[in-house]
Amino acid sequence: MDLRSKPGKVQGVMEYLLRFRLISVVVLVLVTLPLLISNWQEVMTLPAGASESFGMWFANVEGISEMLGSARFLGVAAISTVVLCFVFTGVKGGISSMFSFVLAVGTLFVLGGDDSMVPVFFGTFALLSLVLLLFAKWSVACGLFPFVLSWLFLSCFVAWCPIKMDNSQLLWAVFSGLSFCFSLVASVMVGKFLSEGDPKNGAMVKVGKKLVLPVVISSLLAIGALAFDMGSSKMAGMVYFLAFVLWFYLFLFPIQSFAPWEKLRSKERRVKISEKKSDKKKK
Repeated sequence: MDLRSKPGKVQGVMEYLLRFRLISVVVLVLVTLPLLISNWQEVMTLPAGASESFGMWFANVEGISEMLGSARFLGVAAISTVVLCFVFTGVKGGISSMFSFVLAVGTLFVLGGDDSMVPVFFGTFALLSLVLLLFAKWSVACGLFPFVLSWLFLSCFVAWCPIKMDNSQLLWAVFSGLSFCFSLVASVMVGKFLSEGDPKNGAMVKVGKKLVLPVVISSLLAIGALAFDMGSSKMAGMVYFLAFVLWFYLFLFPIQSFAPWEKLRSKERRVKISEKKSDKKKK
C-alpha cells in the first residue's frame, strides 16, 4: 500500500512548467528579438518617461500627507504585496520584497528622465547580473540574469501591446517593480530551500506554489489601482493582469530554473519536526 501523499494540482502544474522550460526560452527569444527591434524607441522611452514623471511628481509633492494622498491606491497595492510576501514566504521573503521596492524607486531616481542613460544603465545591470550568475555563490545572483531576460520581454510587450492603458510609462514602472519584487523573493526562497538540502526542482516547485496567491493578488491590486487612477477600461486592465501572471509562470519561473542553483544546495537534508511526525504516522 502506497502511503505517500499525492501531489496536488498546483504542484503538478509547476512540475509541468519546469518540464517544458526549454519551450519557454525558445518562445521568449523568438518573440523578444523582433519586438525589441521593431519597438526599440518605445522600449527605451518607457523607463525614461517613467523616471521623468516620477521625478516631477516627487518634486511637486509637499509633505507626507500629500504624497500618501496622491498615490494612495498604488501605495495600498505595494503594502499589500509586502504583507503577502511576509505571510506566504516568511521573514526573508517579506524583507526581500521591501528591499526590491526601494531599489526600484532608486532606479527611477538614477535614470532621471535621461534617454541616453537607459541603455547604459540596463546594459551595465545585465552585464553585472551575468557576471554574478557565473561567479557569485548567492541565491540572488542566480535569479538576476533570468530576471533581466524575462523583464526585457515584459517591457517589449508593454511597448507593443495594441490594447493601451492611459499611461504606459506608469504601467511599465509598476510591472517592473512587481516583477523585480517577485524575482528577488523567489530567488531568496529557492536559496533557503536549497540550503535545507532540497533538490533544485523541488525547491523551485515549493516557491512556485507559495507565490501563486501573492502574484495573483498583488498584480490584480496594482492593475486595479492604475485603472482606477487613470480611468482605463476594464478590458485593458484584465489583459495586463493576465499578461503579468502568465509572464511570471510561463517565462520567469521556468527560465530561473536554468540558473546554477546546485552550487547553493546543502549536502545534508534538514528534516523538519512536522515531516518527522508525518513519517511516524505513516509507519
